[in-house]
Amino acid sequence: MSVDRPPRVSPPSSTPEPPVVTRDTDPLSAVALSRSEVLLAGIISIAADAIISIDGSHRITLFNHGAEKIFGYTEAEVLGQQLDILLPDGARARHRGHIHDFANGAVGARRMGERSIIAGRRKSGETFAAEASISKIEVGGDRTFTVILRDASERKRTEERLQFLAAADKALSASLDLAETLQRVVRLAVPTLADCCTVHVTAEDGSPVLGVVAAHNAGQDATLRAENHFLPELWATLRNVELGSASGAPLLVRTLSDDWSRARGVSDACCAVVQSLGVRSLMSFPLVLHGRGFGVMTFLMTDSGRAFDGGHGTVASELAGRATQAIENGELYRLSREAVAARDEVLAIVSHDLRNPLSVVSMCASTLSEEPLPEASTIVDLARTMHQSAEWMHVIIQDLLDVARLESGRLVMHRAPETPAALIDRAIELHRPLAEEGRLALAAQVDSGLPHVAVDAARVSQVLANLIGNALKFTKPGGTIRVGAMASTVGVTVSVADTGRGIGADHLPHLFDRFWQVRRNDVTRGTGLGLAIAKGIVEAHGGTIWAESTEGIGTTMHFTLPAAKERLL
Repeated sequence: MSVDRPPRVSPPSSTPEPPVVTRDTDPLSAVALSRSEVLLAGIISIAADAIISIDGSHRITLFNHGAEKIFGYTEAEVLGQQLDILLPDGARARHRGHIHDFANGAVGARRMGERSIIAGRRKSGETFAAEASISKIEVGGDRTFTVILRDASERKRTEERLQFLAAADKALSASLDLAETLQRVVRLAVPTLADCCTVHVTAEDGSPVLGVVAAHNAGQDATLRAENHFLPELWATLRNVELGSASGAPLLVRTLSDDWSRARGVSDACCAVVQSLGVRSLMSFPLVLHGRGFGVMTFLMTDSGRAFDGGHGTVASELAGRATQAIENGELYRLSREAVAARDEVLAIVSHDLRNPLSVVSMCASTLSEEPLPEASTIVDLARTMHQSAEWMHVIIQDLLDVARLESGRLVMHRAPETPAALIDRAIELHRPLAEEGRLALAAQVDSGLPHVAVDAARVSQVLANLIGNALKFTKPGGTIRVGAMASTVGVTVSVADTGRGIGADHLPHLFDRFWQVRRNDVTRGTGLGLAIAKGIVEAHGGTIWAESTEGIGTTMHFTLPAAKERLL
């Protein structure tokens, strides 16, 4: 087969003319051009981005496979159609104006990113965010515009999520108050993530502590506030967990109906509230801190027509996590403020309680330093008073040390089997002189057959000394104090009962608080640490302590001790 060689090209003149190559005269060039066209068509066809060409009348002349995937149309459905078919209604006129300006401008191409995000419309009617580049070319008087378009909806959603979470971080860092922080959380979620949002915080036993709500209309807000218990109940029922549990997984219900809820055990009352709110879709997330579930955050879609999807769930989960962290920060802040307040209180109490015995010591020392010296009997009395004051200061210091050890977990217990009767007898003998001095009856009342208890005898004696000492202090002459013990499910319950003036019901909840005291004008004050220390010692043994009292009749203090596994020989 003979092949014509290409014509020789003469040296360029001062005004060179470009060579003209035609298929008819150059078979090799024609083959190369055909191959390049096939290659280009193949590349365009398989490109993941949408490649769309339109003519000067805005009719589609090229629609590749990437465009089919992004828009949902087939090539046959759109070729020859106006470009408007791929644009949202509100964007069509504006887009024609952009093409007109581009067609008459000097720029031949615009790269992706030079224009802001544009909007596209899929066959399903869904609109989406896109970014595009555009070029124009004119061949034989016909102008063609080609767009390379990329679906940017996921990137835009990601950017919006990041912006939302950044705003959440800013809002949550604005306050360390728990109620204010939670209110910021729910307000932030509405309406970006949901039509309604609630956060409920529970105590360790699952009882409600705080509930905050936000809704996009006042009626729903009022309903949520009035019935704010139903969402934790709904979540716990659907997750089959107890409130306050850390085991409950997040819950996403895309379509919520009464039949669906009732089939899963939701109460009629709860379903009625859901129905009154018009809830159509729901997400709930447990709030878990250090292995303990302490609340639930719930998002609701109602009359907006929206429904939750996986994207909503991702952002809502992030928000719930940030809310948990903010709540922990608030709790740490509260604890730090309480610690500062406790420090100041300690300083006030110690300065007050130490001042009295120090004043006594100072006065006694001044008397002893005067000339001439007082009589011998007076010196002995002064020395005895100074010794008593020093012992009282020692008690104050020891109480403070015990509280510090209890709170830091450094209170050491040396446990051994003991009989309850022996513990009580020793305590009674120690306090009998004081009882006789105050003309009080002090007696033991211990049941027979009690198990041995595993205790640190010295520490339990400290508890009994505190309880009996208080009973002696607040019981009038002629009264009775009974120290008893009886079997209980955990071992032994010890009680100290008096016939004193009793304690008011409003004071009982504070009885074991540090530095708290019932104000008695006629009774010498203590440090206010005795019952707090007694509580710490009992709890360190695994027991509990509580009080029962009726004003004018008397008070009974109870505490439990664990049974020993081995009996004394």
